[in-house]
Amino acid sequence: MSIVALETGFLFPLQSGLAICPDEPRGETCVGCSLVREREMLAHQLSSWREAAASHFLQITPREGQVLQLVLAGCPSKNIAADLGISQRTVENHRAAIMKKTRTKSLAALARLAFAAGWSGVAMQDQ
Repeated sequence: MSIVALETGFLFPLQSGLAICPDEPRGETCVGCSLVREREMLAHQLSSWREAAASHFLQITPREGQVLQLVLAGCPSKNIAADLGISQRTVENHRAAIMKKTRTKSLAALARLAFAAGWSGVAMQDQ
């Protein structure tokens, strides 16, 4: 990894090193081209990460999606049951099914995965 100092005085680490710039007259290295290439690589990695996270939510049923949305909003199972008109035990079963389908072991891990996937309830169900 190389460190590049720009005119602004900021240092930027480049994992892929400097690129040879086709626009430079003697084939010199170009910080701008390297930054653009690095940004494209990171954008691709982020996109892949998001797709992988979203794939965990493909098996969620519409009712589980409703429960998940309320769980992520911080509602306890008792309140979710009252809001949806189902028993508390059914809510707990839905929560367990969600955890199993998403392969998460804690509510915090589920929240991180949902955030990474851009999960927004109904919008994610339609995809």
